[in-house]
Amino acid sequence: MALGLTLKPVTQGTVEVTVTQNIHKQDTKDPARTAAPANVDIALMKAGDTIASVVLLADDRVLLPNQTDPVARGLYKVGALAGEAARTEDANEDAEVTNSMAVHVVEGDEQGLWVLTTSDPIEVGTTALTFVKEPAPPAAAHAIGGAEHTADTLANLNTKVSDATLDDAGDARPPQAHTHTHASTTGQTATDHHDNINDPTAGQKAALVGTGTPSGGNPYVSSDDARMTDDRNPTAHTHVLADVTDSGTLAGLSTVGTSELGDEAVTNAKLAHMAQSTVKGRAAGAGTGDATDLSVAQVKTLLALVHSDLGSVGFDDHKTVNTVQTTDNVATTIATIPLADNTVVEIAVNVVGRRTDAGARIGGMVRATVYREAAGGVVVEGVSKDLDKSVAQYDVNIIGSGNDALVQVTGNTGHTVNWRTVLSSNLVA
Repeated sequence: MALGLTLKPVTQGTVEVTVTQNIHKQDTKDPARTAAPANVDIALMKAGDTIASVVLLADDRVLLPNQTDPVARGLYKVGALAGEAARTEDANEDAEVTNSMAVHVVEGDEQGLWVLTTSDPIEVGTTALTFVKEPAPPAAAHAIGGAEHTADTLANLNTKVSDATLDDAGDARPPQAHTHTHASTTGQTATDHHDNINDPTAGQKAALVGTGTPSGGNPYVSSDDARMTDDRNPTAHTHVLADVTDSGTLAGLSTVGTSELGDEAVTNAKLAHMAQSTVKGRAAGAGTGDATDLSVAQVKTLLALVHSDLGSVGFDDHKTVNTVQTTDNVATTIATIPLADNTVVEIAVNVVGRRTDAGARIGGMVRATVYREAAGGVVVEGVSKDLDKSVAQYDVNIIGSGNDALVQVTGNTGHTVNWRTVLSSNLVA
């Protein structure tokens, strides 16, 4: 009888693929190294990340049971770089992911047995998945010497094991690491440093009561000796400043000599504060003495800038040096003298000028008397000039402008002339 069957050859490759597919369909999968307790960004997951206290390695199997998107939950294989993580080969097809699929998590904070509770049929990438961690089994009980004990306690063991059950060889076992205190050390010989043999005898102690003196035969000093207390007075001695430490502000020293101060040790910040517009000096007094803060008037006196005193009419000689450069024949101000109300000033200007590209020059003196009445402008009276110049255009003049007297110089067009004046002013108010 013919059955009409067609036989196909079976190769080793066909068998391997079929066996692999059947293994993947089993409910229990290969263990996962760790499981994530919360949502994980799968696109960024890579080797080196830490999940549930486990540092991931490339090719680690990781269970993601708590993804915010339940469709994304499942078993994943970790790649070396971000973007390489993907579902494992044994749980990436519909036939491989079924109700009651179990995965053992072997490391990390979430280790234990996890079970898929989603009902069949399941379509990977479409069906929402729910994984539940099974509770740990109760501690196993066992019997020791007729009494049962749980796996995490041996509370009754001492009632079942006696010294007679241990042979003498047990004493030869090396002890665990431990320490000794001085008080716990026993059995020392008379030469050991902590033996009482080194204590003084009663006679030696008696000989040292009060102020006993150590000697070759009795090298001990009693704690009762006054020389062993903090009340002892040191022998008279001296100290140099280098010996003094932690001295604070050195308030206890009566004086600090210049020999104790280093060169350039006193800074401006350490000097006494000074009033504004003053300098340090000594205006009067024979010999040497302390420096004081000098006023402007005192400084002028010391520098011989005030030549006389005309009683109620003050006479002030004020000298200033001014410079300017001209490149044309326009009058240019080189000095400005402001006048207060009701003042008269005699102005004397010594002037020199030189053209930079030739020997053209000017020199001499210009004088003028200027005054200003209350609420009025400056008036110039009688300007006198005594000038030597090689260029006719060169000139020096004194004019009034508002409340000021101006000293002006004039050069010539197309040439640079450097000017310098020394101005003296005698004022009376």
